[in-house]
Amino acid sequence: MNKESLLKLKQDQEIKINDRIRHVFDTTPMLIDYWDRDHKIIDCNIYAMEFYGFETKEAYLRPDPLSLPDYQMNGEPSLQTRNGNLDIVFREGYGKFEFEERKLNGEIIHLETEGIRVKDAESGDYLVVTYSKDVTQFKDHKKLLNGLNRVAETLLTASEESRIDKLTEGVSIIGNLLGVDCAQIWNQKEINGELCLVVQYNWMSELFEYDKEGKIKEAIDHTYQYSKSPQWFNDTLLRGESINNPLDELPTDMMEFFKRYGVVSIAVLPMYIEGELIGFFAVHDCKNSRRFSKDEMDVLSSAGLMFTSVFNHNMQRELAYTDVLTGVRNRRYLLEEAENELQSCADTDFSLVIVDIDFFKAINDTYGHDIGDEVLQIFVGRVGSVLKKDTLFARYGGEEFVISLPSVAQEDAVKIAERIRKSIEATPFNTTKASIKVTGSFGVASRAGDGDTLFEIIKNADLALYEAKEAGRNVVYLHSHSQNSS
Repeated sequence: MNKESLLKLKQDQEIKINDRIRHVFDTTPMLIDYWDRDHKIIDCNIYAMEFYGFETKEAYLRPDPLSLPDYQMNGEPSLQTRNGNLDIVFREGYGKFEFEERKLNGEIIHLETEGIRVKDAESGDYLVVTYSKDVTQFKDHKKLLNGLNRVAETLLTASEESRIDKLTEGVSIIGNLLGVDCAQIWNQKEINGELCLVVQYNWMSELFEYDKEGKIKEAIDHTYQYSKSPQWFNDTLLRGESINNPLDELPTDMMEFFKRYGVVSIAVLPMYIEGELIGFFAVHDCKNSRRFSKDEMDVLSSAGLMFTSVFNHNMQRELAYTDVLTGVRNRRYLLEEAENELQSCADTDFSLVIVDIDFFKAINDTYGHDIGDEVLQIFVGRVGSVLKKDTLFARYGGEEFVISLPSVAQEDAVKIAERIRKSIEATPFNTTKASIKVTGSFGVASRAGDGDTLFEIIKNADLALYEAKEAGRNVVYLHSHSQNSS
């Protein structure tokens, strides 16, 4: 074999070796890029080109073909951060860093990158080779778990009084975490089964208008109530199933229902206590048509369980402090809360009213205890219609009720009691068996000085109530402190 043949054979072998090396280089499941000192990519493997969504290497190697996010996770500008990382590798020979980039389709990805300085055999210039792997799924999972931990911490460190309020903060954390436009908790009322908005964190407030109670006004296009949503939606939740769909995958009636509000994708998870549906946790995306990932749905589910536990705790507390028959507060709650009210208005007036239904035993004896129960319920409604919404009104025992009036002078307390008395007397109580004329007797007492305790004020109001009954009932009596010395 002559010299030319040997030289050609050697060249062919080198080409084959280079082809094999290039094949390994192109198919290595890592993003491999060569950078010059001007921070420009001069070569890459096919895996990197395809990963970012480019069809040709020429397009990928254009100057800055990718639109970087404006800022990185640490708040630093992306371009400045990337170029700074490359400069470190050029200077020190090696570097390892994390970086966020954006694919051609706009998707943000998290990369772990190692960079090595090498010398180009042909030009003699130094280059940097970066080897990157996509850790987006791991980072997103970690981010979701961290967010979930924040929700747990928020709810667990909440005081008894702020626990429900802290739901809003928890919902906002989840909403921000998933990048949605609206996150809501709906709770089913015990009285009529209506689903009511309890907590909402909204990034699209321009779509809705709310009244003081958080209900969306009818005037805005359509009332936004899930209780009016198509039956498919309610049936799905009642079966204990979640909903996770872009809008175009929903049944037509559901699609039309959500389209009114600009919703593009939804995820809804039912909330249960002891096997009973109490409401649901919902998130809406108004920009991206997507199906939420398994990790995201797991986070929604875990957050829903946390929110449910708050409702459960609150329900148990409500049961402990509520009179089951009438729905007003019970004696236990009265004694705790009235004491707080007394202490909170130490420098102002404090009054208390005790009211007793006249001849209630006769009503029970004549019509039966079931009608007596109805009378109690109607009585509570009459009293409540006169009182301000936040007034503490409790069943003290039997047919006796107490009204706590912080910052109310005794003469004003007497006027309030008189209005209630007239309201009770004005119209007979229409029960299922008969229309019954009902009246009430009232005892009013106020704090006389700094030394009066809640027990003493209740005792004085009870003395005044006794005087009212002795005077013939259906009257309001104000306790006089001279009664204590007589």
